[in-house]
Amino acid sequence: MIVAQFFLIILKKQSVDSKTYLFTEVIFKVFLSLYLEYLLFASKIRGIEWEDTFLISFAGGLLFYDGVFHDLPALLKQYGINYNL
Repeated sequence: MIVAQFFLIILKKQSVDSKTYLFTEVIFKVFLSLYLEYLLFASKIRGIEWEDTFLISFAGGLLFYDGVFHDLPALLKQYGINYNL
């Protein structure tokens, strides 16, 4: 769905401010970040150093932060919901 929206945006059929795009961005970022955290801490991958675990976990945290604190308020604003943190 992300790839299809990418092509729709390039072809000027959809904008990056549309509700569908923002919704899929939030879902994608949140679930990818949760998957990264699960993969690193629950499954205990062999051969990965603690520095790599820290870096990948930090990247997952940034994805979660971007999805919840950047894209979600923009989506809720389009629906007229006041979202103050």
